[in-house]
Formats: sequence, C-alpha cells, structure tokens
Amino acid sequence: TQLNPDPINHRIANCSRVPPHNERLSIEISGIPPHLCCELTIHRLFSGICTIRDITLTPATLTCWVSAYGQEPLVPSIAHIGVRKTAEHGDLLNIWPLWYETYTE
Repeated sequence: TQLNPDPINHRIANCSRVPPHNERLSIEISGIPPHLCCELTIHRLFSGICTIRDITLTPATLTCWVSAYGQEPLVPSIAHIGVRKTAEHGDLLNIWPLWYETYTE
C-alpha cells in the first residue's frame, strides 16, 4: 500500500482559484485508519484547501487536530480517503470515510 503524489481531494485540487487564507481554523478529523494516521496524509488531504500550522495526531483514537489558516466553507464535513493495493487478481481499492469538525478561532 502506498500513497501516490496526486492530491487526494481531486474536486478541490482542480479548482482554478483558492480564495485567500485569512481565518484561523481548528479542524478535528476522525476516522483516519491507523496505517494512514501520519502528517503526509494530513498534508495531502488539505492541499489546496488551507495552510497547515500544526498537526496533532492521536492514532489510538483515530483522530487528528489540525490548526490551519483557510476559509471555513472550503473544509468539507465529510471526505473519503482511498488506497489502491495491487493484488494477484487485480487492483483493490480500500476507502474509508473521514469526518471533519471545523471551528474558527
């Protein structure tokens, strides 16, 4: 299993313009699988959405807190993360839902 260099959130990544990042946000993410609970995953999830200041990972509870600058309407309330794995009989795609709770500071 590996993450590829493409942005995970293609809908946001394909937007032609991202508004200025001017709000301080605290974002709680729950549902991250333990093997994907790392800073690389978080940076890819928020690529093009906001600028990350700080990340606090809690793999034991599958939650993460992100402190960032951005605009609250750009942060979804639910997202999905998928990982493609090559198997003997073809590729497998594992998908997990992620829930975001966003607070403005």
